[in-house]
Amino acid sequence: MSFTRVTKNNPCPICGKPDWCSYNNIVAVCMRIQSQKTSENGGWVHRLNSQIQIKEPEKPKSNTPRKPDIELDKIYRRLLDMLPLNKSHFKHLKNRGMSNAEIGRGLYKSLPEDREIIVSQFSPNDLAGIPGFGITKKGQWVLSGNPGLLIPVIQNNLIVSLLIRPDKQEPGKKYKIMSSSWLEQGCKPGMRVHVAIPSEIHAPNTVWIVEGPLKGNIVAERVGAVTYAVPGVNSWRELRGMAATLPEIVVVAYDSDYENFHVRYHARKLSNFLIKNSKEVYAALWDKKFKGPDDALVAETTIKPCRLFWRALPKQSQAPEKGLLHIKN
Repeated sequence: MSFTRVTKNNPCPICGKPDWCSYNNIVAVCMRIQSQKTSENGGWVHRLNSQIQIKEPEKPKSNTPRKPDIELDKIYRRLLDMLPLNKSHFKHLKNRGMSNAEIGRGLYKSLPEDREIIVSQFSPNDLAGIPGFGITKKGQWVLSGNPGLLIPVIQNNLIVSLLIRPDKQEPGKKYKIMSSSWLEQGCKPGMRVHVAIPSEIHAPNTVWIVEGPLKGNIVAERVGAVTYAVPGVNSWRELRGMAATLPEIVVVAYDSDYENFHVRYHARKLSNFLIKNSKEVYAALWDKKFKGPDDALVAETTIKPCRLFWRALPKQSQAPEKGLLHIKN
């Protein structure tokens, strides 16, 4: 059963929002409002009322399959080699607490407005099936994405996608994944988990799980452990295939917004999955004045790991303290 993502012109019929959710002519998968049935991507399935009018979605421009990771890495590294890291983006990374060496290892670059010369350096045969590249209606190859800071997403030492922190920020869209699914010969990047490896590993039997590759790089370097950075609190499906290779101890370190039901729900769902797969799972807790684990670690504040045990998923009506944590004193 295929689904179409919601848009500004065709928002979710359940929550009314223009992003994150999807639908077809029978059901909607809402990522915000619970129902009795869950979906594989972490949302909830709602059967649509026949009176709800759904606009016919535009047909995709391309069905080009995404190239293998080794090919993505080859093109993305060539692209990054052509790009600078401008002063404002370098300053942003420094303000996040990163050293010059960390910035260099992260391969961060700046995506400019003008990209014609950059695209002209590639062969069209190399670009087909590379998320971000595609052909416009005028038959011209282009590189999509808002100008901003480029953050590589890496797995097995291969760059598998690129995340953009746009210079012009939009509400609720702090980061955008580079895609070209609407262009001819373009494609979607998929939901990829970034694996951050510190310069020195001090905890080989432990991995941390955070949200976002930039945050993952900062955390990995400071805790001395491999850190998996999921693209969103509900987007950890790719971890299912990695569960067998994860070490014994896993620390879940989502941002400390557990009053937010969606953070609480998906953190618990992830924790239950890991516990079911025989992992010793902990929640990382810190002073609430720091939103993320990266902020807390850069400030050198204390982070307390609290042991988690299997627990039923929370309901939207439950208070925060009944959600994620079940701490062994």
